[in-house]
Amino acid sequence: MVYQVLSRKWRPKIFEDVIGQNHVVKSLKNMIEAEKIGHAYLFSGTRGVGKTTLARIFAKTLKCPNRKESINPCLKCQVCLDIDKDACLDVLEIDGASNNSVDNIRQLIDNINYIPLIGKYKIYIIDEVHMLSTSAFNALLKTLEDPPKHVVFIFATTEIHKLPDTVLSRCQRYDLRNVLMKDLLEQLKKIFLAENIRIENNTILENLCRLGDGSVRDTLSIVDQVLNYCENSFITEEAMTAALGLAKISSIQDLTLAILSGHVEKVKTVFESLILENVEPTQIVKALLDKFFERINHFDESAGYSRVELFWIFETLTKDLDWILKSISSEKVLEVLLLKITMRRAFFKSEKSQIEPVSEAPKVTTDLAPVEAAPVPIPAPTPIAAPAVETATEHAINYEERTWKDFLTFIFKKSPASAANLGQGNILNPIKREGGELLIELGFKSSGKIFLDYLQDKAVFEKLGKNIAEFFGVNHNAVRLVLKLIEESPTSESTFLSVMDEEEKKIDEEKSKTEYDLLNDPIVRKTEQLFNSKVDKVILNNRN
Repeated sequence: MVYQVLSRKWRPKIFEDVIGQNHVVKSLKNMIEAEKIGHAYLFSGTRGVGKTTLARIFAKTLKCPNRKESINPCLKCQVCLDIDKDACLDVLEIDGASNNSVDNIRQLIDNINYIPLIGKYKIYIIDEVHMLSTSAFNALLKTLEDPPKHVVFIFATTEIHKLPDTVLSRCQRYDLRNVLMKDLLEQLKKIFLAENIRIENNTILENLCRLGDGSVRDTLSIVDQVLNYCENSFITEEAMTAALGLAKISSIQDLTLAILSGHVEKVKTVFESLILENVEPTQIVKALLDKFFERINHFDESAGYSRVELFWIFETLTKDLDWILKSISSEKVLEVLLLKITMRRAFFKSEKSQIEPVSEAPKVTTDLAPVEAAPVPIPAPTPIAAPAVETATEHAINYEERTWKDFLTFIFKKSPASAANLGQGNILNPIKREGGELLIELGFKSSGKIFLDYLQDKAVFEKLGKNIAEFFGVNHNAVRLVLKLIEESPTSESTFLSVMDEEEKKIDEEKSKTEYDLLNDPIVRKTEQLFNSKVDKVILNNRN
């Protein structure tokens, strides 16, 4: 008997079998029951969430002469069987990737006027429709806008942004979501029970679903891969990690605890053992991100670390992942990164709202060693460039002329980490002095919400207010500091720039000018003529 992979064997055959897409299923069933069938449908979503499957079930339901009261195909009539075998002449499924030319679409249009052999509808399913060429789309537009009454188009795509607006406007669009973890878990339990697949513990199920990343097909393909390694359909943690090249759950747990408690030697030992087991650096980072994400969402107030600390670790791992991927020595880069976040407290000198360096790493056991909980400010890679503040005596200082950038320079000398947090935002309006009050509106982009949350901490906010009052020469009670979150539109570029953004923009502009000047230097031009060549790239080092 030929083996059938789980993703095909358990492919949904009726609407109720489709998991995680109730919003689409309900709409399709309602329109079938009301007999309000449109002429073009578009299913979009990531791979393996049910786009083509729903298209086939929808097509079978429209064609089935014995449709049930539950608005499902009977699955037993000749029409249903022919559709399953791709043998129904009234249901044509096309792969957009291999039939993307204008000639392919013209051939389809030439046959479109022929009436269906059975039933009301002739259905065209085009999978990965975004792969059609521009000329193919143009050839389809007129027919798509006004097709014969018996024709229904069903498109599926993973990259909806590549479709022309002229096509989108002619379709009923349904966006399929990534399947939720709980739905994937329930489906796996059902399949494992039916297939007599046993597991060592429930954590294995959770990890398989997490690796599937919201895709039913990907999840089942991963299960198949693990089963090929196992004996007697019994999945152990060791078998799963060996088959997929993953880190052991226990090892990641040990690594997480060692990082949080600042145990440098333990981190090095666990990391080296993972590398010896041929676990890819990226797999280690992804597993750690999952662990820290869980701790952020289920934060324990009695833990020996703060939520801000978890935010900083998660953000650092995420930002530096690209660095790891591009490095010629990714293992060494990751080890340095792990040691950096483990030794994070050593980067900050003591202020009341900051954390003292760890003098001796506590021993890691099954419980996290207690440490003093306090928010960890995010360190700045470089000081914020700003005009120096005059060092005149108190009576000669003109407080009215002081600016926000002057304040950042002032605060940087007292607390570099606080200056770095403030540098992730910017003032929204000029600083106002009205009725004895000092009004400062400070904005943060949604991507920098972590910094705003840190500044909103009661102790941090109070201390910031005192520093502002001292610098601008007002009473502490006269400081009115407003923190705002600037919503960023996904469809347009934000005009709001943080202080750091402004500095980076200034650096980029200076680099561009330097590159332009170098490329247009008379000596470079003369050299290009001499060697009959062209300088196409300028690399600038970071030295002053």
